[in-house]
Amino acid sequence: MLAYVFWHWPKSNIDLADYTRKLADFHASLARHAPDGFSHSVVVELTKPPWLNAESVAFEDWYLVKDSSVLDQLNYAAVSGENELPHNQVAFEAAGGTAGLYRLREGDIRALQTATKAIWFSKARGVTYDQLYAQLKPLCSRTGVGLWCRQMTLGPTTEFCMRSDGELAFPSEVAADVYKLPIKTIWGA
Repeated sequence: MLAYVFWHWPKSNIDLADYTRKLADFHASLARHAPDGFSHSVVVELTKPPWLNAESVAFEDWYLVKDSSVLDQLNYAAVSGENELPHNQVAFEAAGGTAGLYRLREGDIRALQTATKAIWFSKARGVTYDQLYAQLKPLCSRTGVGLWCRQMTLGPTTEFCMRSDGELAFPSEVAADVYKLPIKTIWGA
């Protein structure tokens, strides 16, 4: 399973509740008019992620797809037909956005919808990927925890994201640039 992840935030003069409603309307439309290979989307609100220029909150849209061949279809479907108007209503109010492509490396895919915490991090220098995965395996084997690994660099985020529905004792020796952010799910279908 791949996830196209898109971060965006509203312009400063836009009502946050209205922007959130329009965003949920767009994702509801996409769920009704989805291309083949699109599984579902999850949207979370997060407060001032350090890699964005958001003034207060930003939104993180996860579009889950079967594989990379679906990305062109998703891109077209999101901005045309029945989805065009709901997409444009929220897009016109966005101040900016950036994206990445992630793959579920280990753990529970349902953590995207149930998580209340997101840990974004990079692998520490001198730590191999095998060492990193071995250190994180006990955490990823818990229900409600999922580890996502970046597949393509499309924006300024870190290489890994771990989602959890509870607190985690994260091993500091395997990671650098660790950002622990509370998240609130606003859409998950």
